[in-house]
Amino acid sequence: MAGIGVDDVAMFDIYSCFPSAVQLGLDALGLSPGDPRPLTVTGGLPYAGGPGNNYVMHSIASTVQRLREAPGEYGLVTGLGWFATKHSAGVYGARPPEGEWQRTDPAVDQREIDAQQVPPFAEQAEGDATVEAYTVIFNREGEPEQGIVIGRLSSVAQGPSLAGFPRFFANTPPDRELMLAMTREEFVGTRGHVRSEDGRNVFEPL
Repeated sequence: MAGIGVDDVAMFDIYSCFPSAVQLGLDALGLSPGDPRPLTVTGGLPYAGGPGNNYVMHSIASTVQRLREAPGEYGLVTGLGWFATKHSAGVYGARPPEGEWQRTDPAVDQREIDAQQVPPFAEQAEGDATVEAYTVIFNREGEPEQGIVIGRLSSVAQGPSLAGFPRFFANTPPDRELMLAMTREEFVGTRGHVRSEDGRNVFEPL
C-alpha cells in the first residue's frame, strides 16, 4: 500500500516482546538476522519503551526522529498482540506518496490467506510422527513441568517430507531428563511415536 518494497526500507523496528516474535517478523519480511539495516531503532522492547503495545509509540517516535535526519529514507515499524495473531505494520517517510493513498480492503488479503492449503488436524493422533515445534514449561522452582509438541503424523520412512500428513498437539511423558534435553538440543525434526492416552496425545521420541 505504501508503494515500496522491503528493499526500499532503510530501518526497521521489529516488535520484540520475545525473540520468537522477531524471528517471525524476519521470516515474514524475508530478512535475515544478519541484515545490515537496523532491525530496531530503540534497542528493543526489553530495553526501551513502556508496557505492552505502548512500546510501539516509542518505536514510531524513534523512527520519525531518524527520518527527519534522513528525509529520503523509509522506516517500517511492526507490532503484534495476543498469540502473535494480531499484527500491525506502518511505513513511515518524510515525503508523502505520489497520488492518492488508498487502503487495501483487508478482505482481499484474507481471501488469499484462506485459500492457502493447510494440513488436516488430528485431535486424537496415533502413529509415527515428526516434531514441527515444541516448548517446555517450567515451574516457579525452575523445574521442567510439561513438554508440549506440535507435530505431524508421518511414516518414519517418509523422512522430512510431511505433505498431506495431519498435524497434532501433544504432551511429552513427564520425563525430567527428556524435557531438559529439549531445552539444550534441537528437537524440531525429531521422529517418534504419538498415541492418544486418557484424553490427550502423548509424543515419545525414538
